[in-house]
Amino acid sequence: MAAALLRFNFNYGDLIRWLKGPYTYNHRDWTVLQDCIKLVENIPPPPGWPKVKLPRAMKALQQGCPLASHYHCSFDGVLQRNLHQPSKALQKEAKSVDKRLRKEEKLSYHILLPRFLFHFLFGLHLALFRVAYKNDNPDPRLFVNPTSTVSNTDNGNANAQIPDPGAHGGHKENPPIYYGMAFMRQLVWLWNLRISYPHEEMLQLAEDVSAAFHRILYDPLMALVFATVWGMYLVIPVGTIFGARNSPSFYMETGKTRSHLAGSWPDATSILLQDLAEQVVLPPSPTPAEAASFTQAIADSQHQGIANPTSENPERHLPSFVDDSCTAHVYWHFRTAINVVVWATQIVYGFPSEDPTRPPCINPIKWIKDAATRVKFLGFLLDTRQMRVIWPLDKRAKLSSLLVELFRQQSPPHQRGSTPQSIAKILGLLQHGAMLAPLGALQTLRLQFFLNDIVSKALAHLRRWWQGIRLILPRPIIDDLRRLQSTLLSDESDPRWSCLIGLIIQRDPTHMSRSDASMNGMGAWSADLPHTWRLSIDDLKACAIPTNGCHNPQYHEPRAKQAPAHINILEFFGIFIELWFLLRSPKQTYEADPTTAPPGGFRILALANNTSALSWLEYAQNAPSFDAWLAY
Repeated sequence: MAAALLRFNFNYGDLIRWLKGPYTYNHRDWTVLQDCIKLVENIPPPPGWPKVKLPRAMKALQQGCPLASHYHCSFDGVLQRNLHQPSKALQKEAKSVDKRLRKEEKLSYHILLPRFLFHFLFGLHLALFRVAYKNDNPDPRLFVNPTSTVSNTDNGNANAQIPDPGAHGGHKENPPIYYGMAFMRQLVWLWNLRISYPHEEMLQLAEDVSAAFHRILYDPLMALVFATVWGMYLVIPVGTIFGARNSPSFYMETGKTRSHLAGSWPDATSILLQDLAEQVVLPPSPTPAEAASFTQAIADSQHQGIANPTSENPERHLPSFVDDSCTAHVYWHFRTAINVVVWATQIVYGFPSEDPTRPPCINPIKWIKDAATRVKFLGFLLDTRQMRVIWPLDKRAKLSSLLVELFRQQSPPHQRGSTPQSIAKILGLLQHGAMLAPLGALQTLRLQFFLNDIVSKALAHLRRWWQGIRLILPRPIIDDLRRLQSTLLSDESDPRWSCLIGLIIQRDPTHMSRSDASMNGMGAWSADLPHTWRLSIDDLKACAIPTNGCHNPQYHEPRAKQAPAHINILEFFGIFIELWFLLRSPKQTYEADPTTAPPGGFRILALANNTSALSWLEYAQNAPSFDAWLAY
């Protein structure tokens, strides 16, 4: 490669164009994809879904990305980064890194050049090289860090020069990201499938695009901005790197194109059966008794089922446009749905015959052949029979082991304390499951506040003490964590660590309440139960709830003495008492007659005119909005 670069007078773009093949995608027949796009480009995405920019995705595939950019770095900054020593973790894995780099070079994921050539490449930046581990995998995961700086004069961090995703005028540099919507769209799709097919088996199959980011190629000039050095090598990526701020963005454009093709293709049954789809093994059909026991979904103003529930070619959606995707459909249509997904993936990212030196975009070695009603997707178990999302036992066991280690560090006689990093790891892992377990988030609030306070006072020394300082946690925090840890190794479907899909997605409420409070008292009512209640100033005083006691003669109440309190406290108590009423009544009704529970569980919308009180409840239970969730 170095000899070829010399032949082209160090013009890296000319070298890439000469190499062709997987380095440029010039060998691909883009007319097939263009013709397919023309058939679906005027079909709008489902309501609320992000717009699909098909021309921009096509341009990124053909010309490389980013589609527009402006980067600047002084040569002094490049020299500093060249001299920067790799981390100890990276040095420890030196042999594995060498092996991984050579393997990926053979796959044309990057180009290795002699390190000294960084002096001669115009426009070169050098990002820092890092190593990480994923899901306790012993093999290191390499990533390039274009964010960190090595000195006060270093201006070579490329990520700082990339605008925010979807910023004004920045769509060609960093398109908007919708990764966070993928999992919720999957749940919405399952809910609507169950509405249209209440007693039919719904199967799922998860897969991923192999080396997804590497398949989105850089413009030859832009690849130099995300280069790095390791040992004797100058490493220049061919496809987008894991670590660049705009890497997810441009993959997102093609991922949405794949999703749109799979979900909008007019006649899925006419597509030739792909090899991977033919290999899929369907489980035995459910018995009538099993089908009758399926958890149901209920239609409302937001969810009406899928459009063509009786057609031989019903709607197909691929809601997730990340590299990991999950196809779900009813039993009799499942193979067709999988087939169109595989076909759409290969249309966008290339058929195996087009890049024989690389693994196919859907690697047959990783292909899961068995369709199932319960699959693991994006770290959660999705069960279509119970219509439930479950935080897996392996993640709960990992959190439990981290907590046990923390208890050991906090207990005498060897009370060494815990590092901020170990505490942050516990909070980070729990945050993943908090969508299903608001009680877990509530039980770690004091720990989160404690860590936030410590970090805010030590920002100037953060890098030095993050892994070194030892913190002794107060006893109430330890008690909270022990109560949390005692629930982790329970049954897989424990409602403390699982949740009905109908309680996660946005839906119309099954029960609604309105509450208010003032210095003269508080009260609430609900037309759904129905009930109404009011507490006077004397009632509040009897309950030891402080008020500012402004007397209102129309209620014929005695004057109350002034007491230090705030209206937010009274509003909070009003909401809290009303929730107790709302939760108690459906629970009693359900215990007497379980059939009274609405499909998807009771969903409560609490209305109040105090944003501070509602915001606290929202924060405490980690919900996107304070409306929903009781699974009895």
